[in-house]
Amino acid sequence: MTQLIVYVTFVLEILQTANLTGLVWQVFVVDYGQMDALSTVHVGWLPLPIACSIVSLITQGFFAWRILMLSKSTRLVVAIILVSGAPLVSAV
Repeated sequence: MTQLIVYVTFVLEILQTANLTGLVWQVFVVDYGQMDALSTVHVGWLPLPIACSIVSLITQGFFAWRILMLSKSTRLVVAIILVSGAPLVSAV
């Protein structure tokens, strides 16, 4: 299970990096010197906060599970999950 979490997080980070790299290439290399490109709104930025929130929720959920296994404190784990879910809600 731990390996699956690591692989999913890795794939999400690679996809996020590829998306951002492609967008930055478009903005700073392809559209360089074109004044009309300054008024263009690129929608490639939209999935970045959502992807970052999903990765942080997965990571913090894993650490909350580890805390639950070590301390058996469900109140602490619920608090961690609620706090880590807030960025996901605000990103969407």
